[in-house]
Amino acid sequence: MTPDFDIYTETMAQVYADQGHWVKVAEIYRHLLAKEPSRLDFADALAEAQKRIEANREDIPEQLVSLLRE
Repeated sequence: MTPDFDIYTETMAQVYADQGHWVKVAEIYRHLLAKEPSRLDFADALAEAQKRIEANREDIPEQLVSLLRE
């Protein structure tokens, strides 16, 4: 399935961010930056999304330990 680039907007990225879908947020901002590389706000938003993705990856082992204890 190919992404629908028509909905790759800053607003759509914000919707995904509000829902915690950081991988999708990063994908959208990468697309937007490819179209408008001078937009520093897009670069900042992408960096924030990547930071959140990494933070979530670090939380996974602790979440698994918690689930296994139950």
